[in-house]
Amino acid sequence: MVDNNIITSRIIKPWKKSKKRFIPGLVLNEGFYHDLIQPILSAHFPNLQYAASRIGPCSDVLGFDTYISMDHNWGPQAQIFLSEDDHLKYSDEIKKVLKEKLPRSYRGFPTNWAPRGADNTSNPEFSSDDIFNPLLDVMTVQQFVKDNLGIDYSQPITLRDWFAFSEQELLHIVAGKIFHSDLPELEEMRSYFKYYPQPIWLLRMY
Repeated sequence: MVDNNIITSRIIKPWKKSKKRFIPGLVLNEGFYHDLIQPILSAHFPNLQYAASRIGPCSDVLGFDTYISMDHNWGPQAQIFLSEDDHLKYSDEIKKVLKEKLPRSYRGFPTNWAPRGADNTSNPEFSSDDIFNPLLDVMTVQQFVKDNLGIDYSQPITLRDWFAFSEQELLHIVAGKIFHSDLPELEEMRSYFKYYPQPIWLLRMY
């Protein structure tokens, strides 16, 4: 439910960003998954095989976030990974159920997120009852790799492809944390991209 002390009519007061309120993002989001998301998925999709995580770009994934990071792309969020078949069958329904069942805040932080701005960043914000957009990406491993490395992971990856990846891009793939895993594809993908094949890292040393 919306906290009436924070929201009065349609005038939305921002939540306070401060050193005192700061929680490392991975800690916040692991709790967000286990306390809220997992019980909902277990109740409504008891036989679903999936993985849940917080990986990809952003300082909280790397463990470098501070209270200053709270101004953008920081707050309650998670990724739900499905197989290709289950994504086609269940992704829309999962998003719908989570949007209906999730509370409007977690540990005092809004679970609603503002639309992305021109700089492609967003931030959580309290909103009125009729607006609720949790930041929950329901995706496949192939989609994640495409979004982050720009390649088709279902096809063989060549040495030319590997040479184009920066170390930072690879770090985004393997950093962060998996909160739940019945989907071997996610762990296999992260292991695969752990570092360059030997011919590439030898070339990069020169």
